[in-house]
Amino acid sequence: MSTHNELRVEAGQKIMEAVSAEDSQTGTIDALADLMHFCRAEGVDFDACLSMATDHFAEELIDNA
Repeated sequence: MSTHNELRVEAGQKIMEAVSAEDSQTGTIDALADLMHFCRAEGVDFDACLSMATDHFAEELIDNA
């Protein structure tokens, strides 16, 4: 059975496949830029979302330590 964080990694891999960049770092940058454009178009505060996502990530690391 996969852990919550393993499922998150799998979801991230699917995103990376969708942006199909030459490497993981470039793909991550492209995915984040795409999300920034999406958030702007939808009136979503990207920086607030990124801050909250960072907090969730930190908590998930602690939960699985």
